[in-house]
Amino acid sequence: MRILIIICLLFCFFQSKATIQQTEILFYNKIGFNISEIPLRSLFKEDTVLFNHFYTFIENEVYSTCMSSSCWRGYIGIWHIDNDSLFLTELMPPCHNYSNKKPHYNLQYLFGKYFKNGKVFAGWVNDTLDTKYRLNSYDKYNYHFVIKNGILVAKAKSIDEEWLEENPPPRLKNSKKATLKQNTTKCRNKHLLILISITTCVIVFYTLKKRRK
Repeated sequence: MRILIIICLLFCFFQSKATIQQTEILFYNKIGFNISEIPLRSLFKEDTVLFNHFYTFIENEVYSTCMSSSCWRGYIGIWHIDNDSLFLTELMPPCHNYSNKKPHYNLQYLFGKYFKNGKVFAGWVNDTLDTKYRLNSYDKYNYHFVIKNGILVAKAKSIDEEWLEENPPPRLKNSKKATLKQNTTKCRNKHLLILISITTCVIVFYTLKKRRK
């Protein structure tokens, strides 16, 4: 059984390099974000008993009926930050979307002692959760949530590079034109000064020549 699970995970790893994988979903202040990280991976490394239990379920219930090449790990986690604490609140099958309200995995069955009050406190997470964009929409900013032992200790935001490429500020759009115009003006002024200098020299030359005569 363990060998089969390991083979499946190795296969998933190499296949994920070829197919873009579905992200986990994080809710903060009632806004949903897609995040790059997979928080359960660090828990599975710490608790191998849970890992075996979890992927035995995935192998029996998911791989044969509800598998997707865009989600080889076999699940999509729904996470919430409530009162500065990170919780796993739902697990979706990879072939379902969050909006269609299909039956999700039983967290109590899968996580046992970690399950409390209808959710799982992610006390094992020590990582920065980086959002790529809002759920089902693009956003100007990426948000970065610094989690330590499941607690939100800091947050920051940065401008999304893809958004910036599609929506460059006017000053960046016109920067090349402005630079070219500025250089052209400088060049014209330089040529004008040279012309004035040559004309002045010619006038002075002929004036001195007349005086000598």
